[in-house]
Amino acid sequence: EHRGSEASRSCVAPLLSAHFPIFRKAPAAARGRGLAALSLLCFAAPPLARAMTTVIIVPGNGCIPVNKCNWYGWLHKELQKKGVKSVLRDMPDPYEAKETIWLPFMREMGADEHGVIVGHSSGAEAAMRLIETDKIAGVCLVAACHTDLGIESEAVSGYYNRPWQWEKMKGNAGWVSQFIDE
Repeated sequence: EHRGSEASRSCVAPLLSAHFPIFRKAPAAARGRGLAALSLLCFAAPPLARAMTTVIIVPGNGCIPVNKCNWYGWLHKELQKKGVKSVLRDMPDPYEAKETIWLPFMREMGADEHGVIVGHSSGAEAAMRLIETDKIAGVCLVAACHTDLGIESEAVSGYYNRPWQWEKMKGNAGWVSQFIDE
């Protein structure tokens, strides 16, 4: 079971949107065309789009090599074409996505007060935990989740073992956009 499933998306959106007022749903015309909608969502809407230093793309778990999985390689290339510095690297511990491994690696990739994180699935949860403690210019959450849904292979990551610190997240991120496509 993957966090991007219909069941997880339907239970996640209301909770996260209550904490992140910048909630965007793909327009009807863009549904099923997630790449175009994601590009517009993350980089046309936020005011920091052109001024950002680095975009760090953090994939979902199980994606290796990341440049060939989902839309990650496409987004990385599109950002580079527009002159935006983009970082996309294979994650350590790609199948369990442990917080203790991924958060330090995200910092190494350049996640700081000048960077923007695009986090998908496990990468979205990692981004949310990171902004509980670290300042980040902006975060684009794609298929984010707040619970392991009782799935042991998700629980092992460590993201779900304590309450989410929503106010700290909002205070540490210049903006947060959330993307779902039902």
